[in-house]
Amino acid sequence: MRWRGLALLCALAVGCGGSLTGEETSPGEAPGEQATPDESPEVSAAWKRPGVELGRAYLVKDILPPEEQPPEALFDAPGPTNLVDFKGRVYFTVTSPLHRETTLWRSEGTAPGTVALLRVPSTPSGFSTLHSPRVAGDRLFFIVSTGTSGEELWASDGTASGTRRLGRFTFPVDLTVVEDTLFFFDYVPGPAPDDNRHQLWRSDGTVSGTRVVRDVPSSGFGAAAAHGRLFFAVPDTAHGSELWVSDGTASGTHLVEDIYPGPTGSDPMGLTEAGGDLYFTSSDPAHGRELWKSDGTRRGTRLVADLSPGPADSFIQLLTVNNGRLYFTRDDPASSELLLYKVRVDGSCHHRPVRVAAIPDFFETDPDFSPPAVTLFTATGGKLFFVVQYLFLASFPMEAQLWVSNGTDSGTKLLSRSLLGANIPVAPLTPVGDGRIVFSAHDGEHGLEPWVSDGTPRGTRLLQDLTRDPEGSGPREFTRSDGFIFFVAHTRETGNELWALPLRRGDRTTGH
Repeated sequence: MRWRGLALLCALAVGCGGSLTGEETSPGEAPGEQATPDESPEVSAAWKRPGVELGRAYLVKDILPPEEQPPEALFDAPGPTNLVDFKGRVYFTVTSPLHRETTLWRSEGTAPGTVALLRVPSTPSGFSTLHSPRVAGDRLFFIVSTGTSGEELWASDGTASGTRRLGRFTFPVDLTVVEDTLFFFDYVPGPAPDDNRHQLWRSDGTVSGTRVVRDVPSSGFGAAAAHGRLFFAVPDTAHGSELWVSDGTASGTHLVEDIYPGPTGSDPMGLTEAGGDLYFTSSDPAHGRELWKSDGTRRGTRLVADLSPGPADSFIQLLTVNNGRLYFTRDDPASSELLLYKVRVDGSCHHRPVRVAAIPDFFETDPDFSPPAVTLFTATGGKLFFVVQYLFLASFPMEAQLWVSNGTDSGTKLLSRSLLGANIPVAPLTPVGDGRIVFSAHDGEHGLEPWVSDGTPRGTRLLQDLTRDPEGSGPREFTRSDGFIFFVAHTRETGNELWALPLRRGDRTTGH
């Protein structure tokens, strides 16, 4: 029997009612337009079309000197990280081993417009770090660690003077944005093990507005926002791990439903907002692990469908929403295929999942390979793009394939098997804004470089060869901000630095 060695991720959507095996009737998507390569020899697919024109990617600013980025380190060398879009600019952090400090930067896509906002020096006990950026309303939140005990929560309005510390915590985790409020969990050690506490906190970006909501049985797992509230799973001795909800008040923070009665717990996973409700997988004695939904009330928490009738588990992975439908995958119990489903999430009535397509197992006869599993996904222009990956001997990624689906069996197609090279960084599938995506791929000739796809095999191709290095530039952390897609890339001359891919309509740069 082949092993299953990959823990599935969560968050996806698009689907509609009907039978469990029937295909939903929906208009097919027109094929992508024929791509016209740019005349520049450095760019193999800078398309000029009625949508958004992709310009030539360029180095924004060389922040770290060469002596801080040894050539042999390649993608593992220091450089920008934690890219996030905030108020039409990209924010990121850079850790300098030479100066023993971590800095928060802001960029508008030019060298003069790339400036440092906050420098955090390291201490003799360890390097400083800035991590976990989250945008809530008009504030950018992040965690600062100085190498001493505990960590600090900071918030910024995008200026140096408006960047300040909100408080020190032991180990803040699961930072989750609910509308304009940041929620997080913290562990509070006591003088004795029985005195240890876990607390749920909230913050509006001010010191006075950063306060504890209430003690909870444990830190949250996989928190998500839906219905203007925070959902999370925590275990306690009476119920095991079950679904909780919070409206930001002590009285409004409570168990939603004891799905698996008693101390075993239903262990909710893959918490995903779709159509205003929370979707997740949960387990009970009668149905096994299946797809559930909740509006935050006991009455509104119910099983969506028992796809594997009886106590057998369905091994569901939630993906993302597109056109009012939530997409998810499950393993086929009769084969090694990966089944793609969708379910309507517009709230109009009780809809059942519809099977869209079966993703074949390309290595079914080889026991050293894992079954296929989705590792990356996004939805844009009515299309669901997703990456299917295979592991070798339980730990080594050996193949990653790019797929697309318009919600029909005939419209679910393999686009490329060129996504994987040795030691590649993880890079997201990033929408351009006109139905195309930018991502990283390795074709064996150019190394790992930025690619683009319009959802057709012919329109899935190299965008730009940034370096002649056979390993490639290793582009990652693609982040769309205003009129650019920012990313981090490596060259022998500069090491890991911030790059920008302009998005233009005609002669004007645009982010839409």
